[in-house]
Amino acid sequence: MMRALCLLWARIRGQAAQRREDEAFEDEIQEHIALLEERYKMRGMSEEEAVRAARRQFGNVTVLKERQRIQRGILSPAEWWRDVRFGMRMLVKTPSVTLIALLTLSLGIGLNVALFSVLDAVMFKTLPIAQPDRLVRLERGSGEPTFTYALWQEIKARQEVFSGVFAYQARLFNSSLSGEKHFVAGLYVSGDYFSTLEIPAIVGRTLIDRDDRRGAAPVAVISYACWRRQFAGDPEILHRQITLEKHSFQIVGVTPRGFYGTEPGYQFDVAIPLEAERIIQPDHPTLDRPFAWWLYAFGRLKSGVSLESARARMMALSPYIDSAALPPGTDAETRKWYMAPIVLSPAATGISTLRDSYGKALVLLNIMLGIVLLIACANIANLQLVRFSARRREFAVRAALGASRHRLFRQLAVENLILATTGAGLGLMLARYAGRLLLQLTSSKRQPTVLDLSIDYRLVLVVIGLTVATAVFFGIAPALKLAYVAPQNAMKQESQTVAGSGRRDWTRFLIPLQLGLSVILLFGAMLFVRSLTELLHQNLGFDKESVLLINTDLDIHPGSDQERLQLASTFQERITNLPGALSVSRSDVTPISGDTWQWDVQPQIDSAGAGKLHVYGNLVAPDFFRTLGTPLLSGRDFDEQDRAGSPLVAILNRAAAKSMFPGADPVGRFYRKMDRDKGNPLIQIVGVVGDAKYRSLRSAAPPTVYIPITQNLSPLPVIGTFEIRFAGGAASMEKQVEQLAQSIDPQTSLEFTLLSEQVSDSLGQVKMIATLASGFSLLALVLASIGMYGVMAYSVSRRTAEIGLRIALGARRSSVLQMVMGESLKLVGIGLLFGIPGAAIGARFIRAMLFGIYPLDPLLLTLSILVICVIAALAACHPAARASRIDPATALRYE
Repeated sequence: MMRALCLLWARIRGQAAQRREDEAFEDEIQEHIALLEERYKMRGMSEEEAVRAARRQFGNVTVLKERQRIQRGILSPAEWWRDVRFGMRMLVKTPSVTLIALLTLSLGIGLNVALFSVLDAVMFKTLPIAQPDRLVRLERGSGEPTFTYALWQEIKARQEVFSGVFAYQARLFNSSLSGEKHFVAGLYVSGDYFSTLEIPAIVGRTLIDRDDRRGAAPVAVISYACWRRQFAGDPEILHRQITLEKHSFQIVGVTPRGFYGTEPGYQFDVAIPLEAERIIQPDHPTLDRPFAWWLYAFGRLKSGVSLESARARMMALSPYIDSAALPPGTDAETRKWYMAPIVLSPAATGISTLRDSYGKALVLLNIMLGIVLLIACANIANLQLVRFSARRREFAVRAALGASRHRLFRQLAVENLILATTGAGLGLMLARYAGRLLLQLTSSKRQPTVLDLSIDYRLVLVVIGLTVATAVFFGIAPALKLAYVAPQNAMKQESQTVAGSGRRDWTRFLIPLQLGLSVILLFGAMLFVRSLTELLHQNLGFDKESVLLINTDLDIHPGSDQERLQLASTFQERITNLPGALSVSRSDVTPISGDTWQWDVQPQIDSAGAGKLHVYGNLVAPDFFRTLGTPLLSGRDFDEQDRAGSPLVAILNRAAAKSMFPGADPVGRFYRKMDRDKGNPLIQIVGVVGDAKYRSLRSAAPPTVYIPITQNLSPLPVIGTFEIRFAGGAASMEKQVEQLAQSIDPQTSLEFTLLSEQVSDSLGQVKMIATLASGFSLLALVLASIGMYGVMAYSVSRRTAEIGLRIALGARRSSVLQMVMGESLKLVGIGLLFGIPGAAIGARFIRAMLFGIYPLDPLLLTLSILVICVIAALAACHPAARASRIDPATALRYE
């Protein structure tokens, strides 16, 4: 290491004294030449003969000066600029080759940068706040990521290690502006949310502690994006209000541009205090529910407090915090679960459901796109080899005139860097637009994905790394080819074989490399497309087509709980009478929505209780199963008699029936719902339905218990989501329902979603991988076919004389065609030799992401091989046909 530093320092000193060193070296050279002249004069030569002999013996002075200058110091900017200008002239001389190379590079680098920028924003980029490394997240040691409001209050009051702590929860608010109703992304935040994150307001102020007190005036802070989008950047924004869930909130401030909160991917529009939840939901506020785990908590470490010491202190305080917040009358089992330690984890990058859902997929796609870039570089390397072959005489002449191999290598390196740098610049411009398109693939109908794709040091390093790596990769083949250039041979016109000969022909490596990597990408893309197809066309247990889901705000309608429930029933009955409505129902949880109810139940077998079982649950109205197309296997459906105050009833799916009453008919039997607050009520089973997917399309239908929505045991009224099975167009049905809602209550807001869209949106990760992998494999195939065509066409042109001679000596044109096609198939075979094992290894790594297929599906692997062979054959057809049509006389004249 020290030797390298000393050498670098010596070179820097040499560069600083370059002119003086050049003059001294020139004097030394002239002194040596003069001594040689004197020696030859003493041997009897004339002065003119002695000068020639001395210079001949001494050698090339220019080359010697150049070598000494390189060894002594770093090249001067003038020398570099001379190489750059010459390199640019050489690139301009072959515009078609240069344009193809730049287009390939810009696509390869641009897409890689775009995809990495999304990966960086999701996985690595820190929050846009001051000192993000001091931010930590609070969680419960039991695995619960959230806290109750009571626990949060105790944490805030008792903690000693944070300069500030805050809690929040995200939700969509129904809003109206200028009479237009829509949903906005919102946050419930504690009063110290913005002060802890150290986020100032650019207009007005942020929320403070006094805003988060019971009875405080309803105020809100909006984001910069919302201010510009919804209020056109109104400078008088502090005099305006925003309506959320039919309640008005005074806008008191606007957050800075670029601040999106603590969840990458979720851009909030409006933030209101936690205590405002009592305004939004006055009858049953979540704040007062002792077992409502809904608040995420963060803290900023005090100066001088380490994460380890903060963890130890919070661990010690946990029993006191839990005991103070524990609801009175809690049984021993619940108390044991409730008394969990508080754990801390670094939160510089925030928390993100996007990270959990798409993190692995983005890493995989970056690897796949890196393979595409390798194929692109191999293509450019082939183009550079063609360019180099055309310049063999130029390099031979320069070498004969005294240019060292180092000098020629440097010139090639400069040309490659010009190509790579220009391609990277164009790629950066492409990356801006490609990144936005990638975000659309992760967005849903209700919530678009918003990420900070600005350039940071990681992105700069990636761009520099890609630029240097591509320049080295596609420049190494011509550079090594240059190492074998002999001036005396390069002066001669050589005839070459299609695949070349010997170790010096890089097409034996580059073309098979492209084809082998293309096999890997194509097989992976086929696996993901097939997996997506299996997910979409599996038996879901319900019919997702022609079902419209309607979310309403009837749960916050003015009036009592009973009046809201009656309004929901009236709305459902009137929808049933609409033209095209085949059946109507409603439920608390809709299929594949991501929401769940989970209960503990105890089947009653032979008058004795069996062990407890964990099941999924749902609250549904009559006709739910008919509307969704889930078959009733035995017993009956719910009806109007199953209402509050009547005997409690339930319907099981087949999986629950087998788990709770194995080998027996469950209809007519009983089970207890384990809920001590409700006295573990006894519920009779009145029917069994088929299994239906509940939360995920990848998982088998779990044991599920359905309870009438009118027999909800919770004190909270459940309106649920309305489901309509319709005939005709969805737009027509939406319009009719909208008109009906306006006739009942003009203030009612509706949100429509097709069940088929909801199912499709749940496959966002698989759809993104399948779409992008297919695009990448298609791009790889195009690049590989272009590479194959270019190499074969160039090789045939180089063999014109040889092929003409073969035909003149009696070779049939069909044999010439077979010869050229055979050479191309050899290259394909070599590529498949490592492409097939590579595809098999890659399939093992993505096994967990597949569904319903064998990772080494022989049909898909065979199809991938056939596609590669066909594309390679098509790429070689035209050059082979041209070779078979060569006129011997013309070919020999050409030679």
